[in-house]
Amino acid sequence: MSKVRRCPWCNKVVVGHPNKKFCNTKHKDKYHNTKNPRGIYKHLHPDNISIEDEMHPCDPHSLGQE
Repeated sequence: MSKVRRCPWCNKVVVGHPNKKFCNTKHKDKYHNTKNPRGIYKHLHPDNISIEDEMHPCDPHSLGQE
């Protein structure tokens, strides 16, 4: 006998594929946005790397010798 799966957002019974965890995609998105809101890991995005982060530690410019 299989265990009844319930949506973590609304607690409705989830039907369908055995790996399905949410009753619909809107509830999946809402749940994940509350657990990991936009912006927490923004500093890890490759577009946010500064010039100083790209310099080699032994580069004379990064050591202030130029």
